[in-house]
Amino acid sequence: MHITIITGEIDSGKTTYLSHMIEKIDSRERIAGIIAHGLYEPGKTRKSGFSIESLATGEERMLLYSTQGERTLAVGRFFMSQENLLWAIDELYASKEATAIVIDELGPLELQRRGYYDVVNWILRSWDGRELFLVIRTELLDKILDIFHLDAYKYTIVYINKNKRTIT
Repeated sequence: MHITIITGEIDSGKTTYLSHMIEKIDSRERIAGIIAHGLYEPGKTRKSGFSIESLATGEERMLLYSTQGERTLAVGRFFMSQENLLWAIDELYASKEATAIVIDELGPLELQRRGYYDVVNWILRSWDGRELFLVIRTELLDKILDIFHLDAYKYTIVYINKNKRTIT
């Protein structure tokens, strides 16, 4: 397995870059996983929430809201739907037959051993696919590399900023 890590600051274009990478993958590959889409209120430039999309089924659900609702967890300035997080985790576990898995994105919850933490460990230990794509904010990159022991794997890091991309 090879891991491609896409990293950058908030609003640097990580998911946009990931989407372009996914489009270039051979159509014979079976792609699965979760991609997050930032949502904006009309006329606003600051994100008001995030939806998540299953790449296997195309189903999309709300994950992060700007207002608190029932069964939500506070995550930064957003509130996360626990139900839809569990759905996303189930989608990732169902990706075992895929040749490429996408997880957009790993962050503070995983550093607390919550969120996608268990399913990422399962993928790293048990999945025999070709390519794992991870999106991680630059400020959290070293901690995520450490908590998942990613140095034990072959990986490429793509640094994204609004002006250029750097691959190491």
